[in-house]
Amino acid sequence: MIKLQKTGLNMLMILVLLGLMTACHSRVIQQGNVLKEDNVEQIKVGDSRFRVETMMGSAALKDSLHPRHVYYIEQYENPETDEAFIRRVDIVYDKALRVLSIERTGMKPKQDAAAQTEGDNHG
Repeated sequence: MIKLQKTGLNMLMILVLLGLMTACHSRVIQQGNVLKEDNVEQIKVGDSRFRVETMMGSAALKDSLHPRHVYYIEQYENPETDEAFIRRVDIVYDKALRVLSIERTGMKPKQDAAAQTEGDNHG
């Protein structure tokens, strides 16, 4: 009986220590959509809503007052590397559910093909 109580106490102490160690561990926090820049760059005015949702998934926010305006939002924070960013893609569809306008915020600027070619010639 005493041996069983001692084993139970040891298990309880191990669980408490594991809980404390887990609480001290910092975690990467990612909220909202996962915005892959390649997919975001492929979206063009005139694309269907079906094509956009196939590439991007469901929007993080849909405005019930403006049902043709959707927001894809990604918030990322890594406490170990101090890397943090918020990226956003706002899309407005026309009545036929085709992309009327697209606004990208927080994305890396895409390199101009001419500038890339010029850079290759100098190396």
